[in-house]
Amino acid sequence: MNRKLTAALIGLPVVAVLTGCSLSPAPDQAGLIYDAGPLSTTSFQECVAPGSRAFYGPSDREYTYPAGQRTYVFGGGEESDIDYIRVADKDGIDLGVAGQLRFTLNTDCDTLVQFHEKIGLKYDGGKDWSGILAVYLQQPLRKAITEATQGQTWRELYQDPKKKSDWENAVKAALPAAIEQATGGAYFINIDLSLQKPVLPQQLTDQLLATQRASEAAIAQAEENRRLELKAQGEKALIDLYGADNYVLLKAIEDGKIQILPVPQGAIINLPAGR
Repeated sequence: MNRKLTAALIGLPVVAVLTGCSLSPAPDQAGLIYDAGPLSTTSFQECVAPGSRAFYGPSDREYTYPAGQRTYVFGGGEESDIDYIRVADKDGIDLGVAGQLRFTLNTDCDTLVQFHEKIGLKYDGGKDWSGILAVYLQQPLRKAITEATQGQTWRELYQDPKKKSDWENAVKAALPAAIEQATGGAYFINIDLSLQKPVLPQQLTDQLLATQRASEAAIAQAEENRRLELKAQGEKALIDLYGADNYVLLKAIEDGKIQILPVPQGAIINLPAGR
């Protein structure tokens, strides 16, 4: 290269055009920014609070996670995240359990970084949120419900409000520890749970319905028998009062089988022959 041209080029100022990005989590999200430049190892840079904004370099990486209370719905219905949780009672009867699990992801900066690096990175940087919940919430929930149900019978849970309440409270008490054991840290907090009455197998439901209908029919029949008994007692009282023949005549008049016509006093009544 020409020495004069080289000297001229060396004397020119060098301008680097860098473009940056910004992370602005929604009010119900928390963000993380990692320094991932081409000349450095990937390392944590900063947390971004819900609703705030942070700027980072073009080679850096950003991640977002849910902030605030979330609800995990299980059971039948379009709004459910998963189907019924199936468990067996003390007698081995298969039950379907539905309910709602409410929780909050701990977005304290240090804790969120630990969660991200320990769990989130295995699930596409937290993008596979349903996958995270399936492993770290659903499985502990199944365990807690299964253990609480093993000592109960379906009749107790289905028909005894106190037993059902005790069962629900037992699951709620065991769940936080089960979740922390699965995750290895206090990453999910403010855990609360509500369970519905267990859903019975269809055959058992049909049997209960048939039993209920038979019971209702028996009650109706008993009421009818009582009505007939009272009626018979009333008829006996009238027979004792008026005599059997007069009671038959009175009954015929009441039923409209004999018509009584008013006759003015002193009127002469001519009856046809044979009457």
